[in-house]
Amino acid sequence: MPNRVKLEDLLDVLETVLADGGEISFTPHGNSMRPMLISGRDEITLKKPQGTLKKYDLPLYRRANGHFVLHRVIGKNKDGYIMRGDNQLYKEYGIKDENIVGVVVAFVRDGKRYKVTDFSYKLYCLARCNFVTILLRKIKNKIVRIIKKSKA
Repeated sequence: MPNRVKLEDLLDVLETVLADGGEISFTPHGNSMRPMLISGRDEITLKKPQGTLKKYDLPLYRRANGHFVLHRVIGKNKDGYIMRGDNQLYKEYGIKDENIVGVVVAFVRDGKRYKVTDFSYKLYCLARCNFVTILLRKIKNKIVRIIKKSKA
């Protein structure tokens, strides 16, 4: 089994490489970006963001508690970016530019490399962030109503 290194242990190197215009690749862990990224299998490539993030950008950011998170931008308000993982229904608010470490420019999924500028990736973002999420939310709400009705 390969040695695993925590991101916080590499943060200085990561920030230096990105600040110098470089890219850095690694394998993320966690399930919040499924089905696009499979934990421990797929790889992401980060670059320093150029200006303000846009809807569907996929930044690596650091929460106030120090945890690193890779979630998608689904909107913005006066408090900052609104984020959500592809495998989540709940939004996270208040992520600011200073929380952003880097933004995904490419990823390897199941051995195939994709750029975030690819048409297939953009189509995935539209489908996943709009239609699938709405459908999943409707299913969840229906289940909740059925459970509440059965308890009454």
